Amino acid sequence: MSTTTALQEIGGGSLQEAAPAAGYLPSGAESEGVGFQDVMRVVRQRKVTIVVTTIITYMLVCAATYVVYRYFPQYPSEAMFQLDPPESMKLLRDPSNNMINPDFMAQMLQTEANKLRGANLLLEVAGMPDVQKTRYFDWYDRDVAKTVEGLRKDLIAVPIPDTQLIRLVLATRDKEESRLIVANLARRYTDSFKNEAQRALTDQATNLKNVLSERNAELEQKRKALALHRQTSDAPSLESQRIISAEHIAKLMTQIAEQQSTTSAVQAKIDSLAGIDPSQIPLTAEHQIIIESDPLLRYLRSTVESLDVQLRVTKLQFGEQHRIIRQIEEQRQGYFEKEIAKREELTDQVRYRQLENLRDEHRQRINALAQLEESLRGAESQQRDLDKSIQAALQMEQDIESLQKLIEAVETDYQIAKSAVADTSRARLHLVQDPRPAVKPTQPNLYVFLGGGAALALLVGFAVAFLREFTDKRIRTPIDVARFGHLSVLGSVPLLDDEEAEIDTMEEAVRVAPHSVIAEAFRKVRTNLQFSGPRETQRTLLITSPSPGDGKTAIAINLAVTMAHSNQRVLLIDCNFRRPAVRERFANTRPEGLSNVLTNQSQPEDVITATDLPNLYVMTAGPMPPRPAELLGAQKMHDMLARLTESEVTLGGQRVRFDRVLLDGPPSLLISDALVLAMQVDGVLVVARADTNAKGALKRAREQLEAVNARVVGAVLNGVRARAGGYYKQQYRDYYEYTSDDVVPPDLPGLPGPDEIEKKV
Repeated sequence: MSTTTALQEIGGGSLQEAAPAAGYLPSGAESEGVGFQDVMRVVRQRKVTIVVTTIITYMLVCAATYVVYRYFPQYPSEAMFQLDPPESMKLLRDPSNNMINPDFMAQMLQTEANKLRGANLLLEVAGMPDVQKTRYFDWYDRDVAKTVEGLRKDLIAVPIPDTQLIRLVLATRDKEESRLIVANLARRYTDSFKNEAQRALTDQATNLKNVLSERNAELEQKRKALALHRQTSDAPSLESQRIISAEHIAKLMTQIAEQQSTTSAVQAKIDSLAGIDPSQIPLTAEHQIIIESDPLLRYLRSTVESLDVQLRVTKLQFGEQHRIIRQIEEQRQGYFEKEIAKREELTDQVRYRQLENLRDEHRQRINALAQLEESLRGAESQQRDLDKSIQAALQMEQDIESLQKLIEAVETDYQIAKSAVADTSRARLHLVQDPRPAVKPTQPNLYVFLGGGAALALLVGFAVAFLREFTDKRIRTPIDVARFGHLSVLGSVPLLDDEEAEIDTMEEAVRVAPHSVIAEAFRKVRTNLQFSGPRETQRTLLITSPSPGDGKTAIAINLAVTMAHSNQRVLLIDCNFRRPAVRERFANTRPEGLSNVLTNQSQPEDVITATDLPNLYVMTAGPMPPRPAELLGAQKMHDMLARLTESEVTLGGQRVRFDRVLLDGPPSLLISDALVLAMQVDGVLVVARADTNAKGALKRAREQLEAVNARVVGAVLNGVRARAGGYYKQQYRDYYEYTSDDVVPPDLPGLPGPDEIEKKV
């Protein structure tokens, strides 16, 4: 009968709650955050801690409640005051509804409430003989100053919202003392309130009278200043002067605009003439007349004309080729050239004079514009002075008017204050509720202490549970392996102390007790390992652990035995040269081993020993070599593993081909041998020990293996307790009852009997 479903996950909780299925890896394997499932797991695993802590905490709360009720009760005594403002104080009322202003009334009530806790009043009460006879006074070492500070701390004096009432409360350990102290305080305060109210009203009337005198004096000064201003500034003519000044300013601005326009036109002409050749400046008819009127030019032109007449006459007289004609022509040509030169000279002079005249005109207009602008500034300054004078007079009139209104308001308030001083119905403070002894104490409040204590106890229980969970640095459950080591959990091996079968050492568990819970756990590891990948990718497996003492050798031996039981030929190789442990667990094994093969002293067939279990073979570590890491990482090691898994070897005259080769390696965090071996095998199986390995150590082991590109197929959690402390073994009993021979039929129809099975074996 199959029992593979009988053994469930073993961990910090119950046998059925502890471990996830094979290949379990939380979503977001690289994250170590806390989700809802983690919270529920902690609650399930730590429920005993939560319950015990909650009960203990609540018991402490109940004890504290009893102590407070028995030795430190608080009996309150309460008095109530009513503040009634007088009807005659109309300045305190809202004109819209003839009611006391709520904000002002709240301020008055708060002021009186603060006075009830004033140091002077409390000092008078603490000095009374009957108060000094109380235990309350004794509590403060019969010191008046300490008693005053105690009263300031213990007294509650607050206005009641939306009323004219003030509530005064004091709680002490004695009912009568609370009433006595509150009664004395109320009586002392009501006696002093009348005198204080009278003084306040008198002071208010005096202040209003002083303010009224100051405002009348200020009004008289302003009236004199206004009269003097009107007298010195000739006020009637100010407005007419202001109108004339405004008209003059407008006229000046018009002239300035015209002058700016003319100046711009002249500047434009200058710019147009300055940018061309002087010989190209056009001349007007007037300029031509001026040029032609020059005496020298007229003389030269008349001389040329006379020589022309003389030349025509001489030609008629002497002919064209006469010597005299040539003389006259030469003379005429000389005068003609002088005429042309003179005309050009006069033309240049006229053109230059034209440009200079424009520039002179431009300068004159600029000067005129500056004079107009200066006149405008003077006129505007005069205008501002007139405006200031008129504005000053208007401001004085407005100040006088405002001051008159203020004086009228102060006069009204002063008359009301005078009436209030003379009024016998001024504001009063009534004691509307006398203090009485309390019926029951207000402290402890059972609803708060017991109800809130229950919530507090539960909160403390959860806090302690989660504090233990998050401060625990050890691997406790398979979930810790998956969460912190980021490894698929192939199975969990129970702690040997919790096993009910008679097993001396863990290495002999499957061989000595094949039907035990521990043996079933190894069979589950074997099954999960088979389903974690194809067999071709798991022919050679290295079994290592983060630290020594994690039980990797026990896991390797039992896993090899379990695989051999499933008709797999298994070779177990002890690769831990520094601490070999396989040979002492198997009798009749050879002293030679792996080191002899790697140093070419022997062949694998010479050092492999067949055990007394079918299908299980062992190769011991052999003598300690000088450099273990170099031997394990050599090509010889790789070739040997390939030969053992890919071809047959001759052992005792039989040809054997191994289905699995398991390597019991050294710890991965201590020495480099395990990392060297990890690169030689198909996969690595990491063994972690519950309650021993640190979470960080398991994570570093996985990171180192991945750093050398090793294929980590999963992890096995060793030494897991059924429950914290190992006391809950009901799950083990259920397993043995379910698989006992008493509930299994001795003979099943159609199956061979025990004798036939023994003969076949």
